[in-house]
Amino acid sequence: EPCIGCNQCSPHHDFDVWTHICKAVGFSLPEPSIRFAMLFHDLGKPDCMSLDKNGRGHFKGHGERSRLLAECIMRRLNFPKNLSEEISWLVYHHDVKIPEERKELKALIRELGPQDLKDLLQCEIADSRARKADSEPPQTVALRKSLSDLNEIITTNECYDISQLAVSRRELLERGLARNEQEAEQLMNALFDIVLDKPSFNNRLMLIDIAEKSKSKLEQIEAAKRRAEEEKAELEKERQTRRTDFLEEKETMKFFLDYLYSRRRIIAVFLLVGVAFTLLLLLYNVPFSAIMYSIIVCAVITAAAAFGDFWRFRKKCRLLSELQNEVLFTLERLPAADNECESGYRELLETLSAEKNALLSAADKRYEDASEYFAMWAHQIKTPITAMSLALQSCDFPEKDELTEYLQRIEQYVEMALCYVHLDSDESDLVIKKHSLDDIVKQAVRKFSKQFIRRKLTLVYEPLNVDVLTDEKLLLFVIEQVLSNSLKYTKRGSIEISLESPDTPVLLISDTGIGIAPEDLPRVFERGFTGNNGRSDKRATGIGLYLCKRICEKLGHGISAMSDNTGTRIRIDMRTANIDTRE
Repeated sequence: EPCIGCNQCSPHHDFDVWTHICKAVGFSLPEPSIRFAMLFHDLGKPDCMSLDKNGRGHFKGHGERSRLLAECIMRRLNFPKNLSEEISWLVYHHDVKIPEERKELKALIRELGPQDLKDLLQCEIADSRARKADSEPPQTVALRKSLSDLNEIITTNECYDISQLAVSRRELLERGLARNEQEAEQLMNALFDIVLDKPSFNNRLMLIDIAEKSKSKLEQIEAAKRRAEEEKAELEKERQTRRTDFLEEKETMKFFLDYLYSRRRIIAVFLLVGVAFTLLLLLYNVPFSAIMYSIIVCAVITAAAAFGDFWRFRKKCRLLSELQNEVLFTLERLPAADNECESGYRELLETLSAEKNALLSAADKRYEDASEYFAMWAHQIKTPITAMSLALQSCDFPEKDELTEYLQRIEQYVEMALCYVHLDSDESDLVIKKHSLDDIVKQAVRKFSKQFIRRKLTLVYEPLNVDVLTDEKLLLFVIEQVLSNSLKYTKRGSIEISLESPDTPVLLISDTGIGIAPEDLPRVFERGFTGNNGRSDKRATGIGLYLCKRICEKLGHGISAMSDNTGTRIRIDMRTANIDTRE
């Protein structure tokens, strides 16, 4: 009712909201999802309408408002779940800007999928045609061209996704065109960019030829870089040697000046006594040559004694400097006291050290008590979670799957908290032995199977026929965390689980999600770092990948992340040294 007679006050619309909706439904294809999407697509406009100073109407946020109203109506009319989700998605995205450039259109196909994009284009064409009474707007012509391009891309099987390239990462690795997975990834992205601009280049022999030429150029560049780095290393080594010599000379001079300053009174007294004896001997007419001989003998003896004293002074100062650079040291390493004053300072340090150790012990005890309580709470909270899960299994209502997913997420957060506590604990419950990687990964996949179905994501799974030396429980936690992130940030497309190469325990988990920004990649494993994606998703904590990194370090595994415009790839390297696992 609010849509009837609601003037849109816009030069782009000749009709009120309700008339526009009716015309859009009339122009749409006779498919339920598209027809109902057009019926619901502008229901939220009256609630979101605002006028600027020129009296023009604006409808910011009307897509989200229309989606909420549509979901409410469809829930009341008991629409099928799949149809309801399709309609809701089309209503929310019905005003997405469709690019005219073919390359940009391919990027949108990768993000949304061919069929969803085709339905969305049909909706936008109907919406555009229903705006004007007398002529077809230029936007409609552009949308028809985009739809024609989309159909041509699909019909001719033109490459729009990196997985459609005529060569694969594995082939590049096997042919020696890339030395590792990262180089293969970079080379695949370069080839994909070429094919996006020139689709006819998507030929296996042509792409291999391009890759070989790229490799030879890269080798020449790398050779030049290695020579430059070697020369730079030699210069740096020479400069460091000169700097070390200069610092040692400077340090020795500083110690010498400090030594003279610390012995200034003794030196002054020695000089005064020498002058006094010289004057007395001259008064008694002692020959000057005898006096000079005595002075030289005394000076040599004094210099020898001073040199030994200075050497001990320098050694003590150096030891104290080394102790300052150490995080922890014991008082036993301090130089021996030479007098009562130094003994007093040493006793004072021993008193302060004892107090510090007492404070540290008390703090450790408080931390241990808090960790034990937190671990006990985490174990106790699992009981009501299990009970709620069993209760949900015996129920049957529309929100059951969604509530089950939320409950599963709560259980995952509890496991994450418990793992966080155990990682910093001195006690270890690691059970290192050989396990089948395939069995471990399948446990994680079964756990998230309902989420795959609910989100309509494709799982590409290759058998993982390798054994790994690891702790099953901790490795399963890492894989579950990576899969959870992939599911969270992948709206359309697929998640792929495979080995980097056959018979090699290097696991790859790839998705076609939103990816990670290049500036965030070096920091994704830092504690508390959420990046651009985390700031848009307020629920992100920045703890999951940090725990994965800590666990992999504890197990002797490696973990790294790669990302581009086609999604994210997590690489878990479980190649370890030969370890005797006999009990």
